[in-house]
Amino acid sequence: MRSLLEVQRILEERSGKPLEDWENAYMAENAMSSRNNAEYEAWKRDSYKPLTEAVRALMESEGLSREGVEEYLYMKHGIERNREMSVRAAIEEKAEREGKKEQSRTALTLKSLRTQNASVWRSRRKQRCRSSCVTTGSRSATR
Repeated sequence: MRSLLEVQRILEERSGKPLEDWENAYMAENAMSSRNNAEYEAWKRDSYKPLTEAVRALMESEGLSREGVEEYLYMKHGIERNREMSVRAAIEEKAEREGKKEQSRTALTLKSLRTQNASVWRSRRKQRCRSSCVTTGSRSATR
């Protein structure tokens, strides 16, 4: 950073006028570091800590192991991924059948169906994942 400050000083000497704020890379770098740190602390306070506390409370109240919670999250992601991949495959298949003209309309239709059915999928996922893994607290329960 000292070299950047030196380059800026030389530029100011040669131009005969001070750098404007938007031109001052040294000041921007210092501000970015502070801004990044503030954003990280806010994320940790507002998202990370509440999430870890909620998981910890759930584990304690339900007698779950860390591995059981991990397995539940892994399974939940798999179900979401599989659904998303099947929707993408359906869009591609329909686009190939009907031609590119219909592709955007099909994508919008499938997206709206996905949005409408999200709560149904969520509740089914919770029931499946919870009954097959989390209550046992072991990874081997689903294999």
